[in-house]
Amino acid sequence: MSLLKSNFDELVAKIKQGREFTHASFEPIYYLVFSPEEIVAVKRQKTAWLAKETANKSRSLTLS
Repeated sequence: MSLLKSNFDELVAKIKQGREFTHASFEPIYYLVFSPEEIVAVKRQKTAWLAKETANKSRSLTLS
């Protein structure tokens, strides 16, 4: 499960970094990819992850 947490933390770091300035006007979409065996762990952590990032006043973070 620590690998899953580190992958999520890496994803949040990329989101906080922001997008690069280019001629295209779009917001990047990032995916947290995990194995089907980890779905239960992800569902358990989802609420905590969102609460943590909301408390940290991160950019918009939506998990679905």
